Amino acid sequence: MVRDPIKILKEKIDENVFVSVDSGNIRYLSNPEFGDAIASAILISKSEEVALVSSLEKNRALDVLNLSVKTYSPLPKMSSDARNLVSLIKKLANGKEIISDRGIKGLRTKVNDPVKELREVKDENEIEKIRKANRITKSVNLDEIIEKGRNEIEIARDVEDSMIKGGATGFAFPTIVACNKHTAYSHHEPAKEKFKYCAMVDFGASYKGYCADVTRTLILENRRLEKIKEMVEESIPKVVESFGEGSRCSDIDRAFRGEFKSYKKYFYHNTGHGLGVEVHESPWLKINSKDTLKKGSVFTIEPGIYIRGLGGIRIEDDFYIDGNGKIKRICE
Repeated sequence: MVRDPIKILKEKIDENVFVSVDSGNIRYLSNPEFGDAIASAILISKSEEVALVSSLEKNRALDVLNLSVKTYSPLPKMSSDARNLVSLIKKLANGKEIISDRGIKGLRTKVNDPVKELREVKDENEIEKIRKANRITKSVNLDEIIEKGRNEIEIARDVEDSMIKGGATGFAFPTIVACNKHTAYSHHEPAKEKFKYCAMVDFGASYKGYCADVTRTLILENRRLEKIKEMVEESIPKVVESFGEGSRCSDIDRAFRGEFKSYKKYFYHNTGHGLGVEVHESPWLKINSKDTLKKGSVFTIEPGIYIRGLGGIRIEDDFYIDGNGKIKRICE
């Protein structure tokens, strides 16, 4: 079933006005296929849904956004609906109470984000786009790309080229490639380090505005890292089978740390995060998370061990809660 988020929002806001200034929410509500928000804000009331756009983006907005468009511009004699964003919001709100997903400087609002809850649960159309992005990502043949003597920049370039050839409409984020001791960094900007014994690739295609996020670690003749990799790989199905719809995300994070015993002090980041029009969104699989998993939740699971001076292992895949309330890989 494909949902209409704007229709749902109209039912939630009563006679008030909702204004979104969060870039991810704006994309989700207007046209998620575009990598940037285009609009500065989205205004929704019982009677209208409007993209509020600077004169700089007016022509593009009129052509590609799925909403009516109002513009603002400080330029003299420029045809626009207001001189700045705040005055345009006030004009369209017409004295009604304004609910916003973020505070807006110069405007009195009640801060609340009803879009977060909508984005956390994907409909069938969204899940299929994420699945397509995931298939494109996993179609990259890392064994062919990662060869001894090739450096991180070369590997990252070829990974991204392969995703485009596979049908990606963009990238969820710049590809991360770390080699050898650099794999001990949970994040890394590709440089000229050449692959010798370990390579970590964190990459993800974007398909029609929806993201994939996958990490693979390749080991060459390093028994200690190979044993750590086996431990990380084995932890994923073991932990996943114990959770499902209604599970607390903080409990999942704790379960993974419990699997690593003496190595858990080397697990520096969260276990996972939601995926959608942004590569990082709710639900958050972390130790202090208040989130729970719901049918339609899509999220990463990415346990990792990082030992300075030696290297690191991260294995990341994308999962969702299916119609039976089970955690399943979104794509094998």
